[in-house]
Amino acid sequence: MRRTIPLMTCAMCSGLLLICLVGLAIMWYGEVHAFVLPDTTDVRMDRPSLVRQHITYQLPPNRTLDDLSAQLVRDGWAHDVPGERVLQRDQMDKDALVLFWRHSWLGLVPEVVMVRPGAHDQRTADIQLIHCFTIRGWPRCL
Repeated sequence: MRRTIPLMTCAMCSGLLLICLVGLAIMWYGEVHAFVLPDTTDVRMDRPSLVRQHITYQLPPNRTLDDLSAQLVRDGWAHDVPGERVLQRDQMDKDALVLFWRHSWLGLVPEVVMVRPGAHDQRTADIQLIHCFTIRGWPRCL
């Protein structure tokens, strides 16, 4: 009887952790396609780490990066104009076109998306997605 309670507690905690990890993986891997406009070509998705994604593709002839920005706003992303100005002022990223924020997982996982034209071709969408973590009210992006 004494062994049953700690064993059940451990099993329940492990199960809850597993469910959270699976849900997080589905969310992170499944939402990448929301950044790709229909009829795009040459889609490349790179995941250098668990919290970063880099997506590039050729825009369709009848679409622009403004269409992608409008789609992100419809999907619940908030346009961060002051953040864009800071990036441009600090020369960290001169070519930043649009910066978006969104909070997911009950506000515990802030996400940042930077959309800009390609370095050599203005018809290329260059998208960087970063998942951050909030620890005691302080967001940390890895």
